[in-house]
Amino acid sequence: MKHKHLYLLWFIALLPVMILRDYTPDNELRYLSIVDEALRNGDFFTFTNQGEIYADKPPFYFWLMMVGKTLLGGHRM
Repeated sequence: MKHKHLYLLWFIALLPVMILRDYTPDNELRYLSIVDEALRNGDFFTFTNQGEIYADKPPFYFWLMMVGKTLLGGHRM
């Protein structure tokens, strides 16, 4: 029972960030391309954008996107 409350607390704490996040189509499409390229090439620590090294974003976000695509079969917003 304690774990359910913890998950609910995390969800409530992150809800404003998820709802009010700055959605920029250009950036989102670039990130999707980077994730697709990483999955296609099997690179999990070195990210590239159309063959060029991309290090402007921390890898955790890309790892979350990679897990999401792997589990859901495609990108979801």
